[in-house]
Amino acid sequence: MKLAILAAPEERTALSYTMPGMTSKETTCYEAHHLKIAGRPDQLLTETASP
Repeated sequence: MKLAILAAPEERTALSYTMPGMTSKETTCYEAHHLKIAGRPDQLLTETASP
């Protein structure tokens, strides 16, 4: 079901792209990078909690 509020932007969209999922290594690096930016340099998640 499409929302009426999204109809106008969808009509003006000429291109659509779906990003592929990240690999386990990419996810781990992404998490570490964003935690570092947030001020937490140590590892927050265990190896089993993170993909």
